[in-house]
Amino acid sequence: MNYSREENAIGLARIAEVMRADERTALFATYCEQREKGLKKPALRSLNAFIAEYKTWPLPSQREWLNRIMKMHLANPDVRHLLPHPLKQAFVIVLREWVEADLSEPAPCRWLGVLLHSEPNEADPERWFEQAIARDLHDDYSRLRWAHSYVRAAEFWCHHIPEGLIDTPEQTRSALHEAEAILAPIAHTERGQAMQKAITDLRNLLSDWLAFQASKHTDFNTWCTEEKGRAWSMPSVYSFSTE
Repeated sequence: MNYSREENAIGLARIAEVMRADERTALFATYCEQREKGLKKPALRSLNAFIAEYKTWPLPSQREWLNRIMKMHLANPDVRHLLPHPLKQAFVIVLREWVEADLSEPAPCRWLGVLLHSEPNEADPERWFEQAIARDLHDDYSRLRWAHSYVRAAEFWCHHIPEGLIDTPEQTRSALHEAEAILAPIAHTERGQAMQKAITDLRNLLSDWLAFQASKHTDFNTWCTEEKGRAWSMPSVYSFSTE
């Protein structure tokens, strides 16, 4: 799935204009305006009042608006405070019910992956992206995020090269293989190609380091330049512009 930038907001003030058009979300518009002006306490009061109203909406309306805000978030990653913590908590409650109520819908899985990926108490949040793909093979964003979880692991294991490798070569190769397999259906896309380059770079880095370890040389970068015609500083890190 792709996210357009039809609601491409420069900041919370523009989002407030969009939200003001619907009387149900007037309080959220007020939150956006106050937060944009740096009025944190009034903004929090407006946000909490909106969330209290949001919880009374019919479930279809809750899900529809949640979808809209999450898509807006992905399309406008630089807009800060669009998803404050209290709203995330309210969304997670809706999503956990939704993911069980509709076993064919990928959206609740995808959004749980986005919202829970940095939660310290959430075990394996990337599984939500895997579940989204199981429900919809064409959910490209979830596919990218699922593949990225393996790339990120390999990056972490390789980031102390040439001093050493954190995990085993076999485990690192396995993670890169998994990422490549997951990515295959969208490897031709712009973001797929960028992630494939990261996979290739990490694979080459690991291969060079293992070959260096078997050599008699003492300087990794010198050996790479002389033997491979390339030099390494750090792995080519693939990152998302969204959460």
